Amino acid sequence: MDEAPGVVETGTANSDYEGMRLDRVTFAYPGESEAILADFSLDVPQHGILGIQGPSGRGKSTMLKLLMRYWDPQRGQVTLSGTPLSQIDVHARRRIQAMMSQEIHLFDGTIRENLLIALPESEIRNGGAAGVLDARLREALAKASVLDLIDSLPDGLNTQVGELGDRLSEGERQRIGLARVFLRNADLVLFDEPTSRLDTLNEAIILRSIHELSKSVQNADKGQDVAVVLVSRRESAMRVADAVLNL
Repeated sequence: MDEAPGVVETGTANSDYEGMRLDRVTFAYPGESEAILADFSLDVPQHGILGIQGPSGRGKSTMLKLLMRYWDPQRGQVTLSGTPLSQIDVHARRRIQAMMSQEIHLFDGTIRENLLIALPESEIRNGGAAGVLDARLREALAKASVLDLIDSLPDGLNTQVGELGDRLSEGERQRIGLARVFLRNADLVLFDEPTSRLDTLNEAIILRSIHELSKSVQNADKGQDVAVVLVSRRESAMRVADAVLNL
């Protein structure tokens, strides 16, 4: 599991998503004397896929943690739509952002239960009849290219995944994780090595779904596509990116 966020949330500002920026940030993990990012700047676009590619140890995952405000930089500033991230209300930020890491955490329950954790309790309570909510889950599974598999299982959405999801393959767990992302309807989605443990076929399936995600419109008023940051060591993952930063 990722470490617990090392920040205190006191922000009250609300904002629509108009891009993010790491502005000359320097960051070292607690207990480390050497900074993993030093005077580093990055502009995250308002839409499209930004690929970040490079070997381990270059700070790729750290960038995502700073964008999600798991940590604050020791120097420099992280902004969302021009507002310092620390000033943004945490609930507003969670509405805007979603993140998927290389290790998908599933608990010992059904596929349905493991999907529903992506939704706020209020949406589950107000989701209407079970069939309406299930239709939403099925739509997300279809976008993640895993619905046919679920439908082939005797218990469908009620299939038990086992402890840590051990009844599913690595590729199937990744696609369940991707379905969670689709359910979130976030404006900005961060992917941390989503295909690093997958074979070529499963990588292609995940990348196709990420590309389709980036073309989906989450803000109907603005007609704004989803923004994606895709971090990977694999050069092959960068083929879906609109722009690539090599570290």
